[in-house]
Amino acid sequence: MSKFLDEDKLSLDYHKVCNSLERVDEDEALDIIFKYYRENGFPHYTIREEEKHEQIRKLQNFKHEQILDGDEITQTMNGLRLAWSYFPQFWNVPCGNAKTTPWENFHNDDKLKEVIRKTIKWHFNHSDKPHWTENRFRQNIKIYGGTQTVSNFRPTAAKYIYETYGGDGVTWDMSCGWGGRLLGALSSKIIKKYIGTEPSTKTFEGLNKIKEEFSYLGKEVELHCLGSEVFTPKEKVDLCFTSPPYFDT
Repeated sequence: MSKFLDEDKLSLDYHKVCNSLERVDEDEALDIIFKYYRENGFPHYTIREEEKHEQIRKLQNFKHEQILDGDEITQTMNGLRLAWSYFPQFWNVPCGNAKTTPWENFHNDDKLKEVIRKTIKWHFNHSDKPHWTENRFRQNIKIYGGTQTVSNFRPTAAKYIYETYGGDGVTWDMSCGWGGRLLGALSSKIIKKYIGTEPSTKTFEGLNKIKEEFSYLGKEVELHCLGSEVFTPKEKVDLCFTSPPYFDT
């Protein structure tokens, strides 16, 4: 019973600190936030079940033409949280020349405290009434402590490519990755069939979950857990479109 009471008190203290950073000593705030995440674990991207379907509807209604600036496709974050929610393992993927992953830094007490302190200072520097946000904390986990994270293909950019070059609607994604292009295909009016190859078993599981949860959209999704070098589509493909892993990630 005392364990549950301690957890409830910690949760209450955490939310109190989050909503009023300016009223709490910085070291005290750091201590409470640190203990909270040690108790509750990594702050993965989460999304409510009903919100998933709201997000896919927003992607369907997104006017892809608006992201073209001259000959460049501009950045939009629409649908990225939805995509990342299926692949929590991305936090522990080595990237570039970084010596550690965000996951490893989170589980190092000194590194975690460093990121928490930097996040507290960020909020004070960017708000008159600073309050802790988990989204900013996640962003800082990605960049502080000598680490680097993998990136995802933006679903809206994928949708633009599909709507512009999708032909009769059959596309092959040779290296599916973290689901950004799959979500773009599911939201596209042009794409009727998405063929995907992905050799990573964990990533393949996430892709299949996306396929299953949005099957009601009526798109044909054909996934293969293997490398593109050993696969040949059985039918004519209108568009081959992917973003293969960089050689040093």
